[in-house]
Amino acid sequence: MKKTKSLSDKLKSLTNNGIRAKIKNAKSWFTDKIKGKKKGNSWFFSIIKKGGADKSSRDKFTFHSLPRIGFMYFYIYDPKWKKVLKYYDTFPLVIPIGYTDNGFLGLNFHYLPNLLRAKLLDELLKLKSKTIDRGKNEDYIKISYQLLQSLKGTPYQPTIKRYLWSHVRSNFVQVDFDEWEIVVFLPVEQFKKADKREVWKDSRAMVKNS
Repeated sequence: MKKTKSLSDKLKSLTNNGIRAKIKNAKSWFTDKIKGKKKGNSWFFSIIKKGGADKSSRDKFTFHSLPRIGFMYFYIYDPKWKKVLKYYDTFPLVIPIGYTDNGFLGLNFHYLPNLLRAKLLDELLKLKSKTIDRGKNEDYIKISYQLLQSLKGTPYQPTIKRYLWSHVRSNFVQVDFDEWEIVVFLPVEQFKKADKREVWKDSRAMVKNS
C-alpha cells in the first residue's frame, strides 16, 4: 500500500514558487470566504468583532463565544503584557489545548514559518477524532499539553501561548477541519513590535535547541 505523502514532505519537494502557490491558494480561500470585499483583513476584523453588524457576511462563518479544545480558530487579541513582550500577534490562528483559570493555552501557527507549520500540522492530524455537537458530527484533534510533550521532534514549542478571556476582542471564528491544510498558510499574522522574519528566526532557534 502506497504511503500518503505528508504535508511537510510535499512542501519540501516544492520550489519557492510552489510554496508561494500554496500561499496564493490560501489567499484565494480567504477571498472566496469574504467574496471580494475590498477592505480585506480590516473588513474581516469588523465582521468577527462581537456584535459585528454585517449579518449576511457573518452567516458565512461559524462563531463561538468560547473555543473548544482541539478545534481551530481565528480571533482578535490584545495582550495584557504587550508593553513588556518582545512581540505578539493580535490575530492568532490557534488550536486550544487546555483551559486555565482565566483563559486557555493554545498553539498559534503564526509563530512558525511555513515548513514548520506543515510539520506541526502533520503530527496533529494523526490525533484526529470525532465528536457530536448539537447533533452534528465534527472532526477535531484529541490533544492536551501532556500529549503534546510526548510528540518527539514536533515543533510545537514556539507556538504555545497563554490567552486571557478578558483580553479577547472578538468572537472565535472556527475553521472547518477539512480546511486546516489551506488556512495554516494564510499570511494574515498581525505581529506587533517585530516583523515575521524576526519572529520566525527566534522560533527556528527554539525548535533547534529543544
